[in-house]
Amino acid sequence: LTLIILRILLLSAAAPTWAAIPPGQVLEELHYKVDVSIMTDAIRGKVVLKRLDGDKLWGAVMGESQGLLAKVSGNWKGTFSTEMIMRQGKLCPLVYREESTRTSKHNFKEYRFDYQKNTIELWQYKDGKLVKKWETTFTEAPTDGISLFYNQRLGIST
Repeated sequence: LTLIILRILLLSAAAPTWAAIPPGQVLEELHYKVDVSIMTDAIRGKVVLKRLDGDKLWGAVMGESQGLLAKVSGNWKGTFSTEMIMRQGKLCPLVYREESTRTSKHNFKEYRFDYQKNTIELWQYKDGKLVKKWETTFTEAPTDGISLFYNQRLGIST
C-alpha cells in the first residue's frame, strides 16, 4: 500500500498533492538482514526515502556489519545517500554521497550533478577539508544506485 501511495504522489501531475507532504516526512523505510557466505545476519541495513524541501527527495541505504563480519571488517558502517529531483519524468541525482567508517578510518565522497552545465564533480575529504578531486561532463543524464533503485521500484522508465 505504501508503494502504491508513493507512486501516486511521485508520478502525479498534481503538484498540490506533492506539496501537501511535509518536508522531512519519511515516505518509505525498508529493513534488511544480509547473509554473507556462511555468516547469517552479517549486515543489518535499511533503505529510506523521505521528502526534503521543495520538490527534492532524499534516499539512503545504510548498513552496519554484525557479529564475525563486524570483527573482520573493523565494525564497518556505511551510508550511501542521494538528494534527488523529478526531472523529465524520472528521479535524477543532485548530490550522491558515500560515507563509511571502519576501525578509526572515515571515508567520505560527494558527487555533485549539474544539469545546466552537464557536469559531475567529485569532492573528497583531504586533510580535514572537502576538496574537489575531479570534474567531467556528460551527454546523457547520469544516475546512481539509489535513484536507479527508486526509478525501478516505482516503475519509472529509465
